[in-house]
Amino acid sequence: MAERALLSPDELKNLPKGNFVVMKTGSHPMRTKLQLYFKWGIQFEEPYQVPERVRREVYYAGKEELLMNIRKEFAVHQRTECSEKRSDYMSSYGGT
Repeated sequence: MAERALLSPDELKNLPKGNFVVMKTGSHPMRTKLQLYFKWGIQFEEPYQVPERVRREVYYAGKEELLMNIRKEFAVHQRTECSEKRSDYMSSYGGT
């Protein structure tokens, strides 16, 4: 005798269409067939349409624009760090 999994990964991949393995915490796994939604009488008002995103405008930033934004972001970051350091320094001496 040898211990083996209930179903091997290959067996799971080769399950016939419509067959599934349902696993719920606290109960044993079970192999079942899933009824398709339209066999339950469920109907949608209109078919679902995925918006097409085939042609969309692409914008490439230039080198100067990228550098300007980096400098601006760095300056904001520097100011924030300086004000935090200053407030830490002032609070260590009892200042506000």
